[in-house]
Amino acid sequence: MIVNNRTDFDALSQADQAKFKTRLAASIYGWEWQDGEWVQKISTSTIERFGFGLDDFPDAPMPEQPTNNPDEDAKAQELAEAKRSRGVAYAAEADPLFFKYQRGEATEQEWLDKIEEIRARYPYPEEAEE
Repeated sequence: MIVNNRTDFDALSQADQAKFKTRLAASIYGWEWQDGEWVQKISTSTIERFGFGLDDFPDAPMPEQPTNNPDEDAKAQELAEAKRSRGVAYAAEADPLFFKYQRGEATEQEWLDKIEEIRARYPYPEEAEE
């Protein structure tokens, strides 16, 4: 069932109209992350496209307020990416220098400098804020 406008909607059977209105009702209310908190939002653009208004959906459901903090989620994702990138870089760049240092083919300072270079290249979120 493809419904692009009110004409398409009106051509549906009563049962399909009821199903479609249920889907439309679910599109009205929601939550949006603004300035560090969840704020209720109302979006009528979808129902208006089909010639409806809020009065046509008196029992439109309000989804539960999310419990996550998208800012913290983003920091956790950044931290995970930095840890993964550091691990790859340590294995490819610092570890070989460490083994060369152990064999006397490189200095300890070269190895430590490489570690600092990798840390600077892939900072953890709390390090980037400092």
